[in-house]
Amino acid sequence: MFKKIIIYFSIFLLIFTNSVISNNTFKTLESYYYILAFGIDYEDSKYKLTIQILEPSPSTSSSSEEKPVLYSKSGSSFEECINNLEKSLSRKINLSHTSTIFLSKQLLKEKNINEIISSLGNNTELRNNTFILISNSSSESALKTISNTNETFTPKIYQKIIDSSFDVAHNNICTFGTLFKSVKNNNTPILIPLFEIIDENNYFINSLALINNDKYISSISTLEHSYFQLLTNSIIKENINFINPNDSNEYINLDMEKYKNTSTKIDFINSSPFIRIKIYPKFIIKSSGEHYNYLSNDNIKSLEENLNKYLKENITNFLYTTYMINNSDLLNISKKFKLQVLTLENYNSYKIDKLYQNTIFKVDVYSQIISSALFNKQ
Repeated sequence: MFKKIIIYFSIFLLIFTNSVISNNTFKTLESYYYILAFGIDYEDSKYKLTIQILEPSPSTSSSSEEKPVLYSKSGSSFEECINNLEKSLSRKINLSHTSTIFLSKQLLKEKNINEIISSLGNNTELRNNTFILISNSSSESALKTISNTNETFTPKIYQKIIDSSFDVAHNNICTFGTLFKSVKNNNTPILIPLFEIIDENNYFINSLALINNDKYISSISTLEHSYFQLLTNSIIKENINFINPNDSNEYINLDMEKYKNTSTKIDFINSSPFIRIKIYPKFIIKSSGEHYNYLSNDNIKSLEENLNKYLKENITNFLYTTYMINNSDLLNISKKFKLQVLTLENYNSYKIDKLYQNTIFKVDVYSQIISSALFNKQ
């Protein structure tokens, strides 16, 4: 009798286990939408969430070909938008495979980014390495533009899009984890790739959005970002066109790198920061006007002097715009300020955000032309 009970119990347990496994498999395959990307906008005093998923294309019999489909719903919070989407779609939304999050520029002008990121951070499915992009127009428009391209859609589509931006600019890659850390760490300034729409089928990423104090502040151009990279010793290579000092109607095309680390020294003059910066860029001439003599030392020296003047003026303007107009410590100079004062009380008495308004920058540039297509400098 006891053996029969054991046998019956074993059979019941086996049937129950198989049933649980089957139900879980069913839920995984049929009851969830796995989101490829989503965007958040702010319209009519409400958040608008647009999700992008991949569904089998009806135009082909191949189950491997999928097309992007968008769904949108509004709500008073991110969580309410998710709930409204789940009600209308009759499926649960899963964000564990989300590749990219779009935040519209307008959203970041009107709403506190800390509130948005905190709400997103409450969702445990989101991964820290999810990409962040700022859309110059609405996030929904950005997702529509990407969906309208003739790209073959795979889960790696956004990795390709962001990688391609490095062909035209040395853009930062910003992830959800990086943005979350910035927002929670006294809102340190952060640069995020800016997605700009050309038309309904085309787009480009060749500038960056400056986010500071919970808001979108301004955009940073490709060239300005190269200045930032020179200042932070992170430049790899940047191509620039420079007016030929010997012929104002012609341009010289150069690759700019660094040959020595930028030095930054901070002093105080009447309680105002005096920041001396020395930058050491090196250049390789790629092409020039037909009248330019590459082999002339005088011409090379003249070009170096003109590059020094050009970079000094533009980098100084970039620094004053960043600190005095945008009030953004993009170079993290405040940490260096702490080393100049004796106590934390003294540091706090400076009211660091107002201190930027009184900062004086002295920039010196020491350019070096090291080679061209026709010579190597000895």
